[in-house]
This record gives sequence, C-alpha cells and structure tokens, in this order.
Amino acid sequence: MTKNTEIVSGSVVFFRWQPMVVLHVMEEEALLCPLVSENEPLHRGDMELAWHDLAEAGLSRLDVRFRGVVCRRNIRGLKLLGSVSATLLCRMHALACREQEQRLLEQRAERRSMRSTFPDDRPFGGVKQVWMHRGGHRMEHRGMAG
Repeated sequence: MTKNTEIVSGSVVFFRWQPMVVLHVMEEEALLCPLVSENEPLHRGDMELAWHDLAEAGLSRLDVRFRGVVCRRNIRGLKLLGSVSATLLCRMHALACREQEQRLLEQRAERRSMRSTFPDDRPFGGVKQVWMHRGGHRMEHRGMAG
C-alpha cells in the first residue's frame, strides 16, 4: 500500500482486483471510477481511452475503458499504479458528473412513479385510526385504509 499523500486526483490505483481512477480525494476517502475490461457490455457512462493514456496510467493491459460510475473508497485500501493527464482527468470528471446527474433524474422519476401507484403513501390494507365515542379511546381498524 502507498502513503495517503501520494494518492491525488488523477491517480490510477488498484482496489482489490480492479484498476480505478481517482477523481477527488477527501481526507481519508477518495471518489473513484473503475476502468473496466472491453469485453464487458458497453455502458452509457463508458469512454474509450487511447493506448498512450493507458500506458501513462501505468497499466499493462490496454483493453480497458473508463466507466463514469462514481464510488467512494478508503484511501488505505488503494495501491498506486500511475496517473492520467490533467486534460484526460477533466474529460473523465465531466463524464462522471453527467452520469451522476442522469442517475439522479432516473431516481426522481422512479420515486414519482411510485407515488402515483400509492397516492396517499399508505400501504395497501394499512391501519386507519378511529376514535371511539365512549371514553375517547383510540382504536385501530385494520383493513382497507381509506
């Protein structure tokens, strides 16, 4: 493992079994995006990399591409391999931001569709609270809430 000070934005690191690019470092954590094998299915957040970018990054394999799906990892588990150029890092960062925005839009749309399925936010067959007239005690009526 490497010292925490060696890992900066633009570093190419190895985490467990996968090479990743560091987009941002925050104290003990880093925001990373994976470099995936070209035989994996194409993702909308993927970007092809030139062979010279991969060689500069310290990778021995040249059959990988950048995937702009961000994850957070502790710096202590990262092994430094190399780095990417500032220009390439800017392109990677922009792609990762676009992918994150798209995911947030999809999550909002999914939540809206769930609300339209359950408009009153109560589960089917929920509990309806009813007050008894005698003594003012609260009872719960189970069944169709409405």
